[in-house]
Amino acid sequence: MLAHDGLLSNGLWLSQSPIPPGWQDISSFLGVEVVLCGRHNPDAKERSTPADPAIRGTVLLVDDVEEVRGCLKLLLNHWGLRVLEAGTSEEAIRVAGGMCVDLMISDINRPGMNGIDFLPVFKQLHPNTPVIIVSACLDDHVRIKASRAGAAALLAKPFQLADLRSVIRQTGLSVDQD
Repeated sequence: MLAHDGLLSNGLWLSQSPIPPGWQDISSFLGVEVVLCGRHNPDAKERSTPADPAIRGTVLLVDDVEEVRGCLKLLLNHWGLRVLEAGTSEEAIRVAGGMCVDLMISDINRPGMNGIDFLPVFKQLHPNTPVIIVSACLDDHVRIKASRAGAAALLAKPFQLADLRSVIRQTGLSVDQD
């Protein structure tokens, strides 16, 4: 379930808000792992490192909202994926330029070049890399434009984590079961 305050899926809660007093006891009782991300936990560490043999692939995550990127990065790391982050299309080009990228997950609406216009540019640099577009605004016009531009899949925000996992698997990457 994608909640306003975080993500809850199969025992993993990612939150951008401070944990209320006593929540650790509740989280133990419910059997969920609490991971703070975003601005409330600047010392958060990735679960996997690039040298980790458990890494199943590299994902380029492009979203202008830092907290969204942070939470999704923690989740994707938890699933065994390395994440490269960018807040703009221009930054994504710099970050992924010479890298081997197995998947790009991109929001549409952001400053500068939007996600749909960025797709053909990215595909010139990484022609075989599948792209998942995520957006709160996925009307028929946007779906058609994204498909024509080369998107492998589209997910409407908010989305279920099971749907994200399923779409990632459809691109050929293996992700951990929680």
